[in-house]
Amino acid sequence: MACCRHAGIRIIVVTGDHSLTATAIAREVGIVGDEPTLIAGTDLDAMPQDRRDRLLRDTPELIVARSNPETKLHIVDALRAQHHTVAMTGDGVNDAPALRRADIGVAMGRSGTDVAREAATMVLIDDNFASIVAAVEEGGVVYDNIRKFITYIFVHAIPEIVPFLLYALAGGAIPLPLTALQILAIDLGTDTVPALALGREPAEPETMDRAPRPREAGIISSPDARPRVACASARWRPYSSWAASSSCCSPPAGRPVTRPAPGRRFTTCICKRPR
Repeated sequence: MACCRHAGIRIIVVTGDHSLTATAIAREVGIVGDEPTLIAGTDLDAMPQDRRDRLLRDTPELIVARSNPETKLHIVDALRAQHHTVAMTGDGVNDAPALRRADIGVAMGRSGTDVAREAATMVLIDDNFASIVAAVEEGGVVYDNIRKFITYIFVHAIPEIVPFLLYALAGGAIPLPLTALQILAIDLGTDTVPALALGREPAEPETMDRAPRPREAGIISSPDARPRVACASARWRPYSSWAASSSCCSPPAGRPVTRPAPGRRFTTCICKRPR
């Protein structure tokens, strides 16, 4: 859970259980602190849309108890309307509509129903929340490596393109410094191996300390400060299994943890179907 907070991932609990049960478990696993905001699913459904949007946007620690499938759909739709990226986890038949509506539906592989797995985008084989955290970190590593590779290609290609542009603009008055065969030999010798090395770069120390980027951000362009949210609906897991997340939760010695800027968040909602 600490790793999620460092990465700007906000967790919302949506459950069909009683609010006291949900609060106790959320505190035990470290999702919420001493004073989370509690609301019943029926009250959330009855709220006007603008008030519901403000609640989901401005509440840092939110627990929605006694929820139903319509409540989960309302939460997903409200977050997506605010241009957030929504990830919903679930294991029951009643979770299928929200799993399908979310940007990323995550179903439980061991305890989930066939309907939930069919509706989801991704299936967790071990039913462990730490696997989602590890997947977020791995996605950041892949994105960083793609940026490095593309940046290297552009920087390397510019000196090769400029002489040809000058040759074409000058009408052949300026001779070509390199032939096509020479450029091909340079590309084979200086592009292939470095590009493969950049693609296999390990994770940077601050990978999970950076705030999530907007979905519309380009590979080259720098991301803006638009907030993003993910919502998940998952069964409760023991604290010991959830705490065993990746090593990104422990920053290198001597380096302070960089927390995300206010307003840039990636929210996850965790839910449980009633037994």
